Amino acid sequence: MENLSLSVPDLLTTVKKFVTADKHPQLDQMLQRYLQKELGKQQLQQELRNVAGRDALRQALLAMVPQIDELQRKRELMKRQQAAHLQTQAQQQPGVGGQGPGGAHAVGQ
Repeated sequence: MENLSLSVPDLLTTVKKFVTADKHPQLDQMLQRYLQKELGKQQLQQELRNVAGRDALRQALLAMVPQIDELQRKRELMKRQQAAHLQTQAQQQPGVGGQGPGGAHAVGQ
């Protein structure tokens, strides 16, 4: 199944566009620590706010709106497909109340 979340490397690459070059090495190091699982999501968020600042993060997320919209569309499509699949499975199961095989009995013969 496809991963439907925003890519941390993509986010940090976008954030770099909105911060000064002197912060790029810190962001690169942060990404490496995250990819090596030395840094959790919560810690990453906190450090990202500290290094980049709220304004740069806001700008980066606004720049990523098309990607975020696409992820949302894919999630909605997957939900519809799963619902349709479950509905199809439910319709294929033997019915309740005498509709399935062996469920209808001749009465009064």
